[in-house]
Amino acid sequence: MRLNESETFYQLLFENNPDAIFIFDPNGNFHSINPSALSSIGYKQEEIIGKSYKRFVFKENLEKMAENFKRMAQGESVSYEFSFRHKNGFPIQFNMINFPITVEEKVVGIYSIAKDVSSEKKTEEDLRTTKEQLESFFKNTTDCIVVVNLEGHIIRVNDAFEKFFGWKRQEVLGEDLSSLVIPEHLVSQYQTLHQVVNFGGQVSGYETVGKRRGGAQFDVNLSISAINDANGDVMARAITFRDISERKRQENKLKVVLKELADIKLALDESSIVAITDYKGVITYVNDKFCQISKYSQEDLIGKTHRIINSGYHSKSFFQDMWETISEGEVWEGEIKNKAKDGSFYWVKTTIVPFFDEEENIHQYVSIRTDITARKQAEEELTSALKELADIKYALDESSIVAVTDANGVITNVNQKFCDISQYTREELIGKTHKLINSGYHAKEFFEEMWNTIQSGAIWHGDIKNRAKDQTFYWVKTTIVPFLNEEGKPYQYVAIRSDITKYKDSE
Repeated sequence: MRLNESETFYQLLFENNPDAIFIFDPNGNFHSINPSALSSIGYKQEEIIGKSYKRFVFKENLEKMAENFKRMAQGESVSYEFSFRHKNGFPIQFNMINFPITVEEKVVGIYSIAKDVSSEKKTEEDLRTTKEQLESFFKNTTDCIVVVNLEGHIIRVNDAFEKFFGWKRQEVLGEDLSSLVIPEHLVSQYQTLHQVVNFGGQVSGYETVGKRRGGAQFDVNLSISAINDANGDVMARAITFRDISERKRQENKLKVVLKELADIKLALDESSIVAITDYKGVITYVNDKFCQISKYSQEDLIGKTHRIINSGYHSKSFFQDMWETISEGEVWEGEIKNKAKDGSFYWVKTTIVPFFDEEENIHQYVSIRTDITARKQAEEELTSALKELADIKYALDESSIVAVTDANGVITNVNQKFCDISQYTREELIGKTHKLINSGYHAKEFFEEMWNTIQSGAIWHGDIKNRAKDQTFYWVKTTIVPFLNEEGKPYQYVAIRSDITKYKDSE
């Protein structure tokens, strides 16, 4: 590209510069990155050169960055702050100063100087060694500035101090700097002040714990610069305080997240069957759970496809649908019956997740499975039991007179045999009691004994004479079975009867 025409000039400002420097082409692709920048962002040259800034910027910054690059491509110098995505995923806040690189009045690139303001390592560069420079800084900065003499007594604070610490200016003037930090940090604090700054040095990015009025503690970052007199001797020190509590909280959150991820991976390996394949479906990794359930070793599986455990149970279209789904970048979920090395079968509930490379192409699939063999066996047994129950119900309905009542004896269901023998329709029976077919033949004590028996949870057997809708009488041999709730009390009764009218007539 034409940017190389100015390579000698920019090389002088590039390789040895302590600041992070990025050079972009007009489209926002990385052309060059100096060592300081690589150190800050955690990437290697080959991982970032030629790629768009969009890959390394958080979504919330994309619109603003696009606008800035448009302005810079038109020859405008732009300064702004944005969050760069570190290789490990956490944000780095950069303060960027950007200059267009022109050749023959045409923008051929963008030269960006970035300051890592998130680590607070360059605050001392904002301080000057002269009184005039210090006054200017005091006037324009929003940072908290405290000036102390050589004895460590506060002799001046800027306007931001009161908001930062909560103390009034007049309350701290003449006080020792120790009033602004907690006692356990005093030793390292004064070692830094006296051993470094008294000899004209500077301290950047020194972290300690501040103390607000009322005793509240918070994390602060200090940048300390010596203030020299006309002879170059140290006469005071300017200390810049910045509240890094939020950054510390984010760092702690990141540590927690990384710990949680490690725990999740451990839990996943301990509880789930995991396999990774390349984009062609060739197995590149299996965990111990996979080997245990399939009875194949890792050596047996690596380099093979999942055909090695195909049970033949599923149709060809089943796997075609699965591959179409994951090949389109979508997650697939389903249940698969596999065959182990010893010929036994097992079922797994499967989730297959596609993973993409930097070019947004699928480069591997991660399959997470759980063993559902026992559940499938239970389902098969349940299906068989339900079929058997349906057959029994069918046989019962075909051979017996069946009625179901609630705990109060109100009819909730009857079969066709009941309707046939009583000559009442189902609609006439539902919601009524058996008094509807009472023949008046049995004594009151007969039914009291029956109710006492079934209400106690026992089964009652007996012969009952009933009256049909056309006033004819019929006899039924009856068994009443109470169904009990969790408290052992009946919540419904099922009466199973058979017609014994002819037998009774013969008697």
